[in-house]
Amino acid sequence: ANPYTADVALIADFLLHLHQDLRRKPSTIEGYRTAISNTLKPVLNIDIGCNQHISNLLANFARDKVNLRGTPPPWDLSLVLDMLANPPFEPMHTADLKSVTLKTCFLLALASGKRRSELHAFTNKVLHTTTWRSITLIPESGFLAKTALADQAPEKRIVRIPALQPVVEDEDEAQRKLCPVRAVRYYLKATQPIRGQRKRLFIAYKKGHMADIHANTISNWIKKTILLAHKDPSNNTLERLKVKA
Repeated sequence: ANPYTADVALIADFLLHLHQDLRRKPSTIEGYRTAISNTLKPVLNIDIGCNQHISNLLANFARDKVNLRGTPPPWDLSLVLDMLANPPFEPMHTADLKSVTLKTCFLLALASGKRRSELHAFTNKVLHTTTWRSITLIPESGFLAKTALADQAPEKRIVRIPALQPVVEDEDEAQRKLCPVRAVRYYLKATQPIRGQRKRLFIAYKKGHMADIHANTISNWIKKTILLAHKDPSNNTLERLKVKA
């Protein structure tokens, strides 16, 4: 067997591992290729940088980039929603503050489709209709979302979320228990006695913690909610589950 061919095959396997298993970007893998080429060329006289097979492989990685972005998360949304519709998250008027916080944060993230920084920036100045058929969330003054333009009109930065109430009236219905507007309403009531001067919508649920939370806290709450729903003592699901907010 040609040793040169064998070396190229090993390098191709390594680059494929970077792409499929480690999910490295095509530009990052190109950097690996350059480093390998610079190392092997003066020693073994192997020029990976000009090898057509490796070039074709990297070209395929670039075409697969869109598919990698579309990979669904490894967790089950229906499992999380089912958990949130049951104790200890329900009934919300008797649930502990931690459960109310995690549920409200997750449902609001799901209903708004906003980044953690945007959820973190919402203020407790929540506007609502007389019958709470919808809420309007307003970010703190001066906040600019990652994808927003600097000259974006203020009215474009607010978020309006309709309630499930027009569709589901029964308080005992599972869908009603997953209404984001209902969750925010209960959350505001639960945090009112401890809110103090804090203006952000979300505050720490730990007793005595009066400082504003960090945007990372929002991420941790979302991940914690997902992991709680997948907690199964009979297997090692949590060890294999990688969750990103």
